[in-house]
Amino acid sequence: MTGFGEYLNNTWIPSDTYKTFGFDSWQNQSTIYNRINIWWTPTNSLEFHTGIRNNFTFGPLINTYSKFIDYAEIATFDDGYMDLTWKISGDDNNILYTNLDRLYAKFTHEKFEITVGRQRINWGTNLVWNPNDIFNAFNYFDFNYIERPGSDAVLLQYYTGDFSSLQLAGKLNYQTEIADSLSTKKTLKLTAAAMYKFNHWSYDFQFFGGVMHDDVTAGLGWSGNIGGAGFSGELSWFRDMNKFSDTSGIIIASVSANYIFKNQLMADVSFIYNSNGSTDKAYLNQNGLLGSF
Repeated sequence: MTGFGEYLNNTWIPSDTYKTFGFDSWQNQSTIYNRINIWWTPTNSLEFHTGIRNNFTFGPLINTYSKFIDYAEIATFDDGYMDLTWKISGDDNNILYTNLDRLYAKFTHEKFEITVGRQRINWGTNLVWNPNDIFNAFNYFDFNYIERPGSDAVLLQYYTGDFSSLQLAGKLNYQTEIADSLSTKKTLKLTAAAMYKFNHWSYDFQFFGGVMHDDVTAGLGWSGNIGGAGFSGELSWFRDMNKFSDTSGIIIASVSANYIFKNQLMADVSFIYNSNGSTDKAYLNQNGLLGSF
């Protein structure tokens, strides 16, 4: 078992736009965060893993949020097939909740591996924008959540060589949609895809294809080095299955370069291209909080 604790403070300085609504003073929000990782390995082939997040958020900014939205409902929103987030206590000024973002079993036999439960399926190669990460899109600016969210999924992996593998993955999650002007509804969605990874020219390459909610999707990625600097990229294509004949699809591509200096300081430069243009998002989680690209 391992774990750690964190403290994070946010300070909001209202702009002139918000001052017209009476928000004319600085406001603070603090978060005390604790994580516990538990695992059990009864045999060499079988593992069980649990990751628990305990979060206490408080401060005047929570009270400000609560005047307009149900902050507790947003903070404890869980779009997984299993709802593994629970509010423990709270009012208009604070909230205490817990979340299981890892709860899975893994079985390994020779070159075959199967993982079932809430897990992180990491298909991204870049640090910031990850169009290939169709299972676990996340908000990069949620920097204090270093483990990243998980998915309720099944992952099958077969190692075809020392540096190559075939992966089959599928997840179920709920997407919140607008039912009418006064209500929303939850719809169960499927994301499923296959990926092949291999190494050539000292680069890691990957190709995948499948479905993501209502879109058919395909993509590729790579990671390697140029002159001592890391060089990676991802490209994904999405096309709405319900309007397949009416659109040519959307392309999202990102390229990243990074360099680690002798003092261990790292610099990273990333670029992203979205064929939808700068005013629209190729993929957006409905609540707008869990990450987009």
